[in-house]
Amino acid sequence: MEMEKISNGSKELSSKGLYMIDTLIKAITLTQNVVNEQDIAVSETKEIFSEILKSIEFMIKKVDEIKISISDMDKKKKSTMSKIENISFILEQTASAS
Repeated sequence: MEMEKISNGSKELSSKGLYMIDTLIKAITLTQNVVNEQDIAVSETKEIFSEILKSIEFMIKKVDEIKISISDMDKKKKSTMSKIENISFILEQTASAS
């Protein structure tokens, strides 16, 4: 009778142990899957931010080009205004001499 109790207890412990091991394996597998999904998400996020950075660098280059163009236009405007003033002065001199 005592041996039967020990045998039943041993079977019960063995069954519980197997259940715990199975549960632990499932938990480890689930954790591994979550970690793999997070790795993929991090890689995708890194790629997205890399593309954003490239776009920003491109935009900065274009803004610099626009600044240079505006500066050139301003210089040409000043030169044109100076020439108009000179022509106007010459016309006034010519008109007053006649």
